[in-house]
Amino acid sequence: MSMKKTLELAKSLNEGDKTPLPKWLWKVESMPAFDGVTLEPEYIQQFGLPFPKFDTGNQIEVAGATLTFPGKIDVSSVTMLIHEDNKVRALKYIFQWMSNIRNPVTGGYFLPSRYKKGINVVLHDNKGDPLAKASLRGVWPSAIQDWELVYNDDGFHQVSVQLEVDASYLEIL
Repeated sequence: MSMKKTLELAKSLNEGDKTPLPKWLWKVESMPAFDGVTLEPEYIQQFGLPFPKFDTGNQIEVAGATLTFPGKIDVSSVTMLIHEDNKVRALKYIFQWMSNIRNPVTGGYFLPSRYKKGINVVLHDNKGDPLAKASLRGVWPSAIQDWELVYNDDGFHQVSVQLEVDASYLEIL
């Protein structure tokens, strides 16, 4: 569904301040380019938005009580589901990104600045105005889910990619 149709549908719902916020009002703004290979954000059908979590491993005992303190902060990996087309643009894009992680010929790894990129995601309200912006930093693909080749299935291919994320920042606008 196009963003315009999505917003029109959202407007046709209740426009009250307490209207539930539909999940489909999140939109990836842009994807990083790799050696001229790009992926249009409209190809992304599903994107997990990670929130930071504190590790509570730091504990001390004082007067018979255990006190817990925040330790390191962790951002979980996320899954991105991409629509595949008849020119296999999604696979081409992800494999191009992965070739910037490890040289497929020599087996050597490149520096993180070559493959760790940023992705911005925006949440719109029912009227189409931005409500929040999430900035993901240090994003890189760690795995692609295998395709099942089924000859009697009328479904469509999608590319499911596991993404690692170094940091996630949410800004309420």
